[in-house]
Amino acid sequence: MGKLIVILQTTVVLLWILETKLVRCELWVAKPLTKALWGFSPSPVNNTLCREQSSIYKQNLANLTLWAIQMLDASTLAPNGLVAGDIHQLGHFDSCMATRGPVQPQFCVPTIMFQPFSKIFPTFDDGNYSRGFEGDDNTTWSLQIWEKMKPNPDASKQRRDRLHWGLCLPASCRPLEIQTELNETLNSLSAESHIHFQVSLSDLMCYNPHKEFSDRYTGPEKSAGFYIMCYLLAILGVILVIATVTDILLGVGRTQGDDSSTRKMNDTYKKSLFLQLYSVRLNLERLTRKDKSSEFDILNGMKFVLLFFVVTGHRGLFNMGTALSDPEYVESLYRSIPYLGVMNGNYMVDGYLTISGFLTFHKVYRMLNKTKQFNFIQLVLYRWLRIIPVYMFIVAFYAILLPHLGRGPLWQEQIVRESNRCQQNWWTNFLFINNYVHSDDQCLLVSWYLACDLHFFILGSILVYLIWLQPRFSWITMFTTFTISISIPFIITYTGSYYGVLRSYTSFYADPVKWFDFYAVYGRTHNRAAPYVSGIITGYITQTILDKKIQIPPKIKLWITVLIIIIIFPILFMSSLFYLYPYNALMNAVYASTHRVLYACFLNWLIVVQVTTGWEVLNGLLCSPWCIPFSRLSLCALLIHPLLQLYSVATLRTSEFYTYSKGYYVGTADMFVSFFFSLFLYLSVEAPCSTLQNIMFGLLLGRKSGGRTKGEKSGDGVHIADTEENTRV
Repeated sequence: MGKLIVILQTTVVLLWILETKLVRCELWVAKPLTKALWGFSPSPVNNTLCREQSSIYKQNLANLTLWAIQMLDASTLAPNGLVAGDIHQLGHFDSCMATRGPVQPQFCVPTIMFQPFSKIFPTFDDGNYSRGFEGDDNTTWSLQIWEKMKPNPDASKQRRDRLHWGLCLPASCRPLEIQTELNETLNSLSAESHIHFQVSLSDLMCYNPHKEFSDRYTGPEKSAGFYIMCYLLAILGVILVIATVTDILLGVGRTQGDDSSTRKMNDTYKKSLFLQLYSVRLNLERLTRKDKSSEFDILNGMKFVLLFFVVTGHRGLFNMGTALSDPEYVESLYRSIPYLGVMNGNYMVDGYLTISGFLTFHKVYRMLNKTKQFNFIQLVLYRWLRIIPVYMFIVAFYAILLPHLGRGPLWQEQIVRESNRCQQNWWTNFLFINNYVHSDDQCLLVSWYLACDLHFFILGSILVYLIWLQPRFSWITMFTTFTISISIPFIITYTGSYYGVLRSYTSFYADPVKWFDFYAVYGRTHNRAAPYVSGIITGYITQTILDKKIQIPPKIKLWITVLIIIIIFPILFMSSLFYLYPYNALMNAVYASTHRVLYACFLNWLIVVQVTTGWEVLNGLLCSPWCIPFSRLSLCALLIHPLLQLYSVATLRTSEFYTYSKGYYVGTADMFVSFFFSLFLYLSVEAPCSTLQNIMFGLLLGRKSGGRTKGEKSGDGVHIADTEENTRV
């Protein structure tokens, strides 16, 4: 009897061990997800149509009917790459949309959060750093898988306790019903899998193109604005063709003789506002025409180079913020000091502010010397009118047309979200207050810069006027303003415990506008003033040197340039310290207030050298005539390139492998495609509006002065005021 009891006890122990091993194999999240979601379709009590179509789908699935299997096959059937951080399991969107059968499909991407029961892994929610990422530690490989999947306070790590799961489902089912049934289905397996699940599904994460389900339809609506925009684009295209052909024909007539009919044709040509505004030939001439003075040619090349780095940087932002197949590669970059230094390249935008400040000084100062009047309202109005047509055209494109131009599993989340922001907050862009009002929901990623630039132009014009009005106190005025401009970010960073740089993690890239440091610190005008003020000071210095005809010796140019590079660029690469070391308030405050203006000093030095003395090296690199049209298209390219990049990531069907080198060569392609579309935008919107603006201001100034404006000649027809291309972005 005793032996029998021992045998029974041994058998129980062996069965317990065997059961434990088998159960532990079931504890990995992939198994219960696959088991629960294979052939899933909701059957809500309050939605008869959804329940009936789900029943039809499951019956045909059992019968291996083509359309039902196609819907199943279009859904994610089993996850892979979760350990590496590939949390976007997107199925096959296009196969789902192509399904034809008695049940019309929609494609949903719910977010599934999961965590093991505490008895399986008690420290999952302890808030400590995960040891699963310590690749150099030999003990890492023996850890439980949940050690790596746990929420990690290290922001450089992709969260692995959630995933996005693609499902092809009946279009009659509502997102909330799908969410409810998914929670019930997955948690029904919790006792078996020892994993708790929580599912969320917003309306934006379901693509339902079927209008017959009016309360569930998530496709774009063709509103009156849609048709107006389409007709406007078509009309603009037709006008460009007609104006250009007419211009060419009239041009042929002008070369054929000097009779009365030819003279009449010439007069008609010169007085034709239609041709002056929309002739492609004339606008291309204006685009490529050299400025009257070549003293500021270096700015054309600078703007082109700066735009290249802005475009390639934004390419990395969009790609790293979407579906990544191997986030571990991106995570490894956050331990690379050179990469972190390059990733902090958002100071490139400060180069534009520096150039803008420099040009503001020269424009306003020379105007004051010439007219002895400070026409403040006229200056600001001219600047606002110069930007607003093309700016509002892009805002309208985002709000009205963009949602109609594509689709995909991430389309609703990426594109419709941006479109809704532009529909709701376009007026803040119109008034250039979007970096203060609804700044956490602003339309257009780069719109904060345009707001800052106009604010700085207003304040900078006043500063230049004070310098001109009281030249004896000019240095005191500039020094006081500069001190204030660097003190504000220091105080805000120190008292608010902010970081000295905008730390760019994948969580930030997913939706930068919602990142607190972006909308509350990075994009605020009062935090970005120092480079602009330094540009104004540089303008004053160059004007003084030009007036005194001082020449900078070649050796001085070379040694100061080398010295600036040796000192400044290592400081810029110090941004890696804010990723790798604990927070220090004083260090962050000092860096926040100085690193942007230090970079601006390098650009300011190049400007001073080239404008006052010239440098053969810069003549070949930055002062070439080919830079002129690219510089003048830079405003359009600045507004267009995020749209193209957003479109490319919103139409992704699967996770994408991203490398830093890939970002540069794709960003280079973005650059040229942006300029291609910028040319059309320039010819159809910016150039006509700019020309018309110059005409109106020319007539207004001529009427005020009681005579002709500068450049106006008798018999020349409508006067077109001289354009100041360099004053734009």
